[in-house]
Amino acid sequence: MHRLAGEADFLQVFDDADHDGNVYSFLPNCKQPLQAMVIDFVEKEKAGTIIPLNNVNDRLEAILGISNKSVKRLKAEMRETLAVEKEA
Repeated sequence: MHRLAGEADFLQVFDDADHDGNVYSFLPNCKQPLQAMVIDFVEKEKAGTIIPLNNVNDRLEAILGISNKSVKRLKAEMRETLAVEKEA
């Protein structure tokens, strides 16, 4: 499996979201696991990108099924969590 720089830290934030095995519990309207949502989106892009790769927030909105405001809040929370962990 190929990992991007920082991917392990990013995934750890999601893993820490819920220790009961629900890595998608921070998404209140989520009906399926985060992994399934990502796979579904990527499968739809087999013929070409649906949303340009440089539109990160728009892509996250589509993948996670949440609003742009929620994407921004989630990213800020993730950055804060990673910064606190680096200080420790």
